[in-house]
Amino acid sequence: MKTFEDCPSCRISGSSLSRGDRRTIAAAAAAAAAIGLALGGCMRIYPDPELPDIVVEWLPEFTCVEDGERVVVSLVVDDPADAPGPVTAPCADAIVRLDDVARVRHQLAAKLEDAMGQVIGNYEQEIDLRDGLSERIFVFFRDPDVIDDRAEWRRSGSRSSRVASAQR
Repeated sequence: MKTFEDCPSCRISGSSLSRGDRRTIAAAAAAAAAIGLALGGCMRIYPDPELPDIVVEWLPEFTCVEDGERVVVSLVVDDPADAPGPVTAPCADAIVRLDDVARVRHQLAAKLEDAMGQVIGNYEQEIDLRDGLSERIFVFFRDPDVIDDRAEWRRSGSRSSRVASAQR
């Protein structure tokens, strides 16, 4: 059986480092932690690749008439916790992006507002993101005073006619 005298490095308790060595290692670990925290604040957080994005676009040359007009895009879902807040962009930007949207069905509502906040055009569409694929939507704003903006072609004999939408 070995004793302490036979094997001084085989101690069961205690450290083989001197008190000064332990203080040096502790100071180096604290400095590394401080550097890690300082650099951690500079890291960029990328969007989650697992969640889909929604890109909403429009044609500013046909949509935007006056300066100060803006587009407000919002999503409506059954659970308000899954819906991001409304996103507002100047009309001239021609694009709004909603990143990391929940993988559920959404009702997209886009409004074109003038500088005073009056709605001068709107658009709605249902979006199904359950498959996890991102969506790109092209928006055509319609006048909110139009009851039905669909046109229908009817053929009567050899003549065609267009039935226009009704105004309020």
